[in-house]
Amino acid sequence: MACSPEQIAAKKQQALERLRKNKETAAGVGATGFLSSPAKGTGSPIASGQFYGSPAGSSGAGILGNQKNLPGKPDNKAKQQPLKDNRIFSQPYTNKRDNVIPEKKKEVVPLALRTVCKCSMVSEDRFGVAISRFDDKITDAFRELPTRNFNRETKLWSFHVKDYEDFMKIMNKMQELVCVEELPAFIVKLFVRKKEEQRLDMSFLSSINPKLAGCLVDFQKEGVRFAIEKQGRCIIADEMGLGKTYQAIAVADFYRDDWPILICTTSSTKEVWAVKLQELLSRVSTTDIHMMDSTQTYLPNAAVYIATYTMMEKTTEQIAEKNCGIIIMDESHYLKNSKSKCTKAAMVLAKNARRVILLTGTPALSRPNELFSQLQMCDKSMFSYREYTKRYCDGKEGRFGWDASGKSNLTELNVLLTKKFMIRRTKGDVVKEISDKSRELIILDDALITRKDTFDDMTNVYGQSSGRKREEILLNFYSETAVAKVKAVCSYIKKVLKEQQKFIVFAYHRVMLEELSKCLDELNVSHIRIDGSTRSDVRHTMVQMFQTKPQYRVAVLSLKACNEGITLTAAQLVIFAELYWNPSTLAQGESRSHRIGQDGNVVVRYLLAKGTADDIIWQMINQKQNVLNKAGIGNEDFSNVASCTEITSTRKISEYFNKENAPNDVAAGPSSAPSNCDDDDLKKLLDDDADDLMMLLDDGEDDILAGIDC
Repeated sequence: MACSPEQIAAKKQQALERLRKNKETAAGVGATGFLSSPAKGTGSPIASGQFYGSPAGSSGAGILGNQKNLPGKPDNKAKQQPLKDNRIFSQPYTNKRDNVIPEKKKEVVPLALRTVCKCSMVSEDRFGVAISRFDDKITDAFRELPTRNFNRETKLWSFHVKDYEDFMKIMNKMQELVCVEELPAFIVKLFVRKKEEQRLDMSFLSSINPKLAGCLVDFQKEGVRFAIEKQGRCIIADEMGLGKTYQAIAVADFYRDDWPILICTTSSTKEVWAVKLQELLSRVSTTDIHMMDSTQTYLPNAAVYIATYTMMEKTTEQIAEKNCGIIIMDESHYLKNSKSKCTKAAMVLAKNARRVILLTGTPALSRPNELFSQLQMCDKSMFSYREYTKRYCDGKEGRFGWDASGKSNLTELNVLLTKKFMIRRTKGDVVKEISDKSRELIILDDALITRKDTFDDMTNVYGQSSGRKREEILLNFYSETAVAKVKAVCSYIKKVLKEQQKFIVFAYHRVMLEELSKCLDELNVSHIRIDGSTRSDVRHTMVQMFQTKPQYRVAVLSLKACNEGITLTAAQLVIFAELYWNPSTLAQGESRSHRIGQDGNVVVRYLLAKGTADDIIWQMINQKQNVLNKAGIGNEDFSNVASCTEITSTRKISEYFNKENAPNDVAAGPSSAPSNCDDDDLKKLLDDDADDLMMLLDDGEDDILAGIDC
């Protein structure tokens, strides 16, 4: 249908009007940033081109460009609405910082590639920092601290504790380059934010029985002062033979208002404690001391209760009713296993006591986690089990739960023990005039070792096994070695008897103890024998016989039943017919002779058989002792031992002119253990909470072997 000239003119006019409005709208957006709103009531729509990017003034552009907008009919499909972000839909988001120069991003090193700084205490007033790798930026930051020091041998930086907070501030500024393992909160509280402590003067001696105070030598007075400064809750860990009993009784006498006293000890030392109490404290009589010999439903009132650890465990409730304010745990390393019933019972009693004095010459027998329960008895609020083991036992989640059988930060542990919990002196530190002690390694006559044909196979099987199977093989190997060594050991003892001197022989297995006694009986040699079956009263009598009567030349002793609590200074030669898993047990046995009161030099001889379990166990002993020495809870050195070899009676003297068979060649020491034998593989061998096998290895002998009632 053709349009009339009037209609064509009207449409043209509408098109021009729309074009004008589009231009005005575009001009308004550019000036104010907002769309120009049409006058109220005009009904003028927003052109479709504004929504679809058509240039202003273009006709017929866009999807809606072909629709005819009749006069008075606005386009409802394109509604007017406020727009966000001060923009129109046809434009992208505006960059508000177009004119701002972007800052240069800091260089961030991936976490795995950052330098690690491990902090630990190296002394009471200095902390050390070990860095995983050299970094100029980090070392320059260290030099900002005035108390810095660098040890070129250990590659360790150290700073005074007063600079620790400044050190952490510097490290926090460099956190994009470094990861810092901080000091634990309990270490910071004890060393960094420590309170000034005043030393106690010696006036406290006036509060102790004059007779007892007069018996104390200088280093023992220092031990008593340390215990009083720690409010009577501490560990006196002096080496065996330095009079820990005297110091404990002195501390108990100082706190006499907190009596009664509970003394937990081994069956072999109960009588010793009773005698010393009456001897040193005149106000204590026989009626004031109650010896707990059997399970009792009722305990009489007394000033002092003396019990074995086994008895303490069985009568915990009855003892708790007596409200003992002072508890003395003699040989406290028996409480090393925090899961055992005995340790749990001791923890209950210690919690309610005001004073807890722990006595031990060997605080830990093989690894740092054995200290935890003893430290908890002194101060339960210091740290949790997880905190302690993670810091000092390399604690981590293992296949069977939390594994705390390792070691870590041993220097810091030594500093912590010395500062907070423990005082320890060795014989060499305090008794300059004490006799010397030397060790010798005796390689037994190989021709007298029986069952040698089976030992090679056992060694190979042991080296190829792991886990519990490996432990069982070693335990069986240990027992078989005792049987195989009997003939050679007895042969060596016969030679020693010709020297006409008193000596001590330690053994572990009953078969070895029996054969030694039989050998001495056949030679009509007067001797004493003490094992787990010997009553405590008889034991004391036997010790006095050996000490005072010259005709008793030999003391045959169970390694676990007699390694503590007795004095045998009449002998200057100590022989170990068998080894034991823990170096601390051996050191305790040596101290039966090497202690105060010994006038001569002491010689200790270890009898080893080549190609037997002795090879493996001797290596274990050295590895465990190194760990104890680093933690400051041991001072022995089993690696520096003189070695010699027994000459066999079955070989010709001409063979010793052969270089291959010369004694010096043979005397190089026990044969090497299997190459894959290390302490990590055997670290669970001594865990006494596993089962009966572990109890057999670590907590004394059972009914089959020579045992101990502890």
